[in-house]
Amino acid sequence: MIFGAVVEFVPGKEALLHVSEIAWERVDKVTDYINLGDQIEVKYLGIDKRTRKQKISRKVLLEKK
Repeated sequence: MIFGAVVEFVPGKEALLHVSEIAWERVDKVTDYINLGDQIEVKYLGIDKRTRKQKISRKVLLEKK
C-alpha cells in the first residue's frame, strides 16, 4: 500500500506528502502525479499536534476541481 511520497520541502527537511494531499481528486497511483526526482511545489501546514509530524500539501496550491 502506498501512503504518498517523501518530499524534501526545505533543504535537509523531509516530510510525507500523504496521498490525500497530492490532488483534489482521488489518487490511486502516486506515480500518475509525482515521480522520483520531480521538483514539485508544496505548502507547509505545520506540525500535527497528535502525531508530531510535519504536514505538507500539494493540493492546496492547485485549483479545486
